[in-house]
Amino acid sequence: MDSCEASCLYGYNTVAYSGNFTCDASGAWAGEIECERVTCGSVSSLLSSNVQLTPGSSTCADGNNSCVSASVTCAPGYERASGSSTYSCDLDGQWRGGYTCRRKNCGSFIQNLDDNASHQLCTTTYYGQTCTAFCNAGYQPVSGTSSVFTCGVNGVYEGNLQCAPISCGNLTDLPEGATASCSDSSYLATCTATCEGDSVVDGNADYYCSATGEWIGGCNFACLNVSGYSEFDASYYAYVSTSVTQPEAQTVCEADDANLVSVDSLAENSFVHGLGAPNQARWLGGIVDYSGPDDYAVTWADGSSFDVSMTDMWLPGQPNGDGSCLAQGQLTNNLPNVSSLWNDVPCTTSLPFVCEKAPELSQEQCVPAYVLVYRSEGVSDPNGYRFSTAFNVAARVFALTFGSEISSAEALRDCSDQCDDLTSCKGFFLQTVATGYQCFGLYDLGTGERTSATGSSYAKSGVVITTTTTTTTTTTTTTTTTTTSTSTTSTTSTTTTTSAMVTTGSGDDGSGDTGSGDTGSGDGTTVPPTSTSGPVTSTTTPITSTSSDPTLPPTTTTTSTTTTSTSTTSTSTTTSTTAMSTTPGPTDVTDILCADAAALELFDIEYTSGNLPCASGADVRYRGAYSSFYKLGFYRSLAACVAACERTLICRNVYAWVEDGNVLCHTLLAVDSSPFPTSANSISLTRRT
Repeated sequence: MDSCEASCLYGYNTVAYSGNFTCDASGAWAGEIECERVTCGSVSSLLSSNVQLTPGSSTCADGNNSCVSASVTCAPGYERASGSSTYSCDLDGQWRGGYTCRRKNCGSFIQNLDDNASHQLCTTTYYGQTCTAFCNAGYQPVSGTSSVFTCGVNGVYEGNLQCAPISCGNLTDLPEGATASCSDSSYLATCTATCEGDSVVDGNADYYCSATGEWIGGCNFACLNVSGYSEFDASYYAYVSTSVTQPEAQTVCEADDANLVSVDSLAENSFVHGLGAPNQARWLGGIVDYSGPDDYAVTWADGSSFDVSMTDMWLPGQPNGDGSCLAQGQLTNNLPNVSSLWNDVPCTTSLPFVCEKAPELSQEQCVPAYVLVYRSEGVSDPNGYRFSTAFNVAARVFALTFGSEISSAEALRDCSDQCDDLTSCKGFFLQTVATGYQCFGLYDLGTGERTSATGSSYAKSGVVITTTTTTTTTTTTTTTTTTTSTSTTSTTSTTTTTSAMVTTGSGDDGSGDTGSGDTGSGDGTTVPPTSTSGPVTSTTTPITSTSSDPTLPPTTTTTSTTTTSTSTTSTSTTTSTTAMSTTPGPTDVTDILCADAAALELFDIEYTSGNLPCASGADVRYRGAYSSFYKLGFYRSLAACVAACERTLICRNVYAWVEDGNVLCHTLLAVDSSPFPTSANSISLTRRT
């Protein structure tokens, strides 16, 4: 009888075997063998912590599984880095595969941030890591929301920061007799005070809610009591029948916050004549300096000027030098036809008199305690500046740090208060850092220096500073009335510096008062550990201050300057001659976009379109230029866009276009760069590898 030995194939194990197979009488092989495929055990031991089995392959984690293959995927918050997502159980009983995952990167910018919030450039950008945002000056976090954003499982920052305007509360710090009912007390809201009873407004009764949560305004505001006075043409008059000398009459008027009446029109003169007893001579508030019939001058008690054209106001033959004080009417035989005319009489004469209260409805602002000289809004503001001495320890008089529990308004107020207390402090630099805020008081403000971080540089009003630009920007708190003077500049060789006495300017809404933290090494020095109290040093001439709130609402710019011109040395040319750029107008923005794109060292122009001077005529752009899948960030200048792309490893492309006279720009992932028709004025740029 023939026999044959059987065995299981490679990769299979023998489960049962009856012995050799034999050929029986019927001509068939008789025997039995059972084989099963080798198993590889649990695949889990081969997987890293950020790789997991798909639901359909979950049994492959068992030690006695019979899986031939297993499908894997990345854990939440991770994405594929390399390898196939399928592991295979080989015939040798070993799993084969090498799938790796990496944490998702949320990028350097928080998407969909509250319109009134900002953040520093995120440096810890991977899944599970955090980036801190903050409310802009004049705003504070809504209760229950957090400033900390976490990079989420979908590669997008997750957080709920909401910023609401700071409230100034009720306007109660008012002069005597004043009241205010404000319908809105939030940041930048305005409110006008009124006077109670028989009082009227004198000065400017307008206030606004500042970034520090305080009502600012009321320049020279007072309530003038006009009880017993008669109104004429916005002034108020009272006739006093008691006869006294003119100096005594002026004293009586001053005691009631008034002056002897000054007359500057025929109508006013007629009104004054109609007060009190008819045809009764009375004192006016004029002092007559007489040298001859046509050679005299009149000085009014309230300091107003005399209208020399009013020659018809005099009695016949007057003035004649009989006295140096001005009266209305003649002393004797004061008939109706002459009783309103003027006469110069001895000041010791006793006459009734008329007092006048002339409230001034002033619209003038007050000189701020601080002027915002430089402001930078971070990487989105390529033209940002700061004091060049912002991080220079030798120029520092104090250093303050504030935790994240302090609002930007409180940090701003405390910093200005500290500078107020030190006569050596000429200004300060305030910036936001990851842990809160930093403020450095300075006695040397240096010049202007470019920065890519967000911060604000303030100078005390009246301090002479050397700037890189002839424009002084925004202002802050109120204390005294505005003064102005002219400004000039002169040049020596090819560099110019302007010494400007900072006095006042257009209002700052506070939005740039705090911002992204700087590295602290922009001037070649490292920021040392800061203290919560100052001063550190005090070495300069005392500079006085008048207030501590550094904000004013938008107003017309008024800059008072004194000038000197100096020639810089070659070692300081970069700092002292760099001019602050201005935003190009619609007529030249296309030229500038082309020039800026051509000058880039790390980017190549891929496509151009529209009416740009550098357009090739093909009128195409990247197909994915506007796709949310590819877009990393949105900016308002090419320089800001390029700077952000250079800082972000995954950014490979830049797309810039002109809209309404402005350059707008997207940073992009490795975009679908196939050409796509467009009529926009645009440039598509590829980052060199």
